[in-house]
Amino acid sequence: MNKRSQTAIDKAINTARGAMKVMRALSPQAAARGRDGPADSRSLQLRQAGEFDLPRLLQLLIDAGVDQADEGDPAAAIESLRRIHGAGGEVWLAEEDGRLLGSLTFYLLPLLAHRGTPIALVEEVVIHPAARRHGIGRALMNHATARARARGASKLALSSGHARSGAQSFFDHLGYARHGNSPLLPPGTPEHSAG
Repeated sequence: MNKRSQTAIDKAINTARGAMKVMRALSPQAAARGRDGPADSRSLQLRQAGEFDLPRLLQLLIDAGVDQADEGDPAAAIESLRRIHGAGGEVWLAEEDGRLLGSLTFYLLPLLAHRGTPIALVEEVVIHPAARRHGIGRALMNHATARARARGASKLALSSGHARSGAQSFFDHLGYARHGNSPLLPPGTPEHSAG
């Protein structure tokens, strides 16, 4: 492994260390307690991302401070998007007048418990810094919640690092409850292979 790859891995581990799981039940009663209000009056369009969106999506990740400029590898991004789609995931974009303002990644996970009722998982909620506090994140999360409910999910889970206090406040405001910590793989954990 080269030094650049190891540095990126170390950065990701340190950023994620202490991530906390945030959940919201999707029952009608929980929905009534939630704050699914509308986004502001922008002419916002939500759509699924395709490979042609990746250059702008990589730039959004850099602009929002999620990735560093040297981490925007187009070939790796194409492969990642294909793996997301292969796992049944969806990357959603929020755009206004052709400008990419935000994104999130949505998964529906089947479970054995509770008669196979699935749960939804949201990751990588990213809003451009200039577009924050204008309802973009709310619109994306409302969309993910509606998709989860429509597909029979019992809850929607996401994770957010403890250091991201703005994100924590945002999810609290939307009615999500903090639900413990997500253990992370320690640095140097050996890779395991099946078989």
